[in-house]
Amino acid sequence: MIVKLKELASAAVNFFLPPFCVVCNTRQRGWPSTPVCDSCWSAFLSDDMGGRMPVPDRSYAFTKFRARYLMTDEFQKAVHALKYNKMPSIGRKMGWELGAFIPTDFWSQMDAIVPVPLYHTRMRERGYNQAEMIAIGLSESTGLNVLKKALKRTRDTGTQTALDKSKRAYNVEKAFEANPALVKGKRILLVDDVVTTGSTTDECAKALLTAGALEVRVASAARA
Repeated sequence: MIVKLKELASAAVNFFLPPFCVVCNTRQRGWPSTPVCDSCWSAFLSDDMGGRMPVPDRSYAFTKFRARYLMTDEFQKAVHALKYNKMPSIGRKMGWELGAFIPTDFWSQMDAIVPVPLYHTRMRERGYNQAEMIAIGLSESTGLNVLKKALKRTRDTGTQTALDKSKRAYNVEKAFEANPALVKGKRILLVDDVVTTGSTTDECAKALLTAGALEVRVASAARA
């Protein structure tokens, strides 16, 4: 509710004082739905990522993967604004676009959406989980419920950005715990903002399966 009120207040300000796009720095017109202009959203569009896993030379606990965008320098600016500049509407938009992009048979067989969680101290600092914002947009697009409390990060793994594949996997190993009461017997659509090597989503999928989930598929806003 607090996030929605902040978004409404931001939208009201934007109507009278149209903001500059956080990606291309051009002034937006009218009542923009996000701090990213329509031209930049169109420019983000990637080729169909298909069902390819993030890294083809390893197996994953999740069964299928889809991403809406490629992680370009321009898209990175949008992700940065979402994560660090208090702009949750960007995540909601990413979720809507993701829902419109992935095939119906990819998500219609799933029972619920679960966002990749932040560690509790990072959550307090940021005020919201960017993956949860994407999950909310995806929920609005698909009708699937979001299970916000189904998965938690049990330790602060920090950022994965500067780590190579092996170190990424080690850094997040057994860093997640799922709630059996929420996921047992369910097919879960796991959502994140960006998937690079798949290490984080793989560990999340393992935790969900250990808690009794029947299957885990992954949908992310972008693929590096």
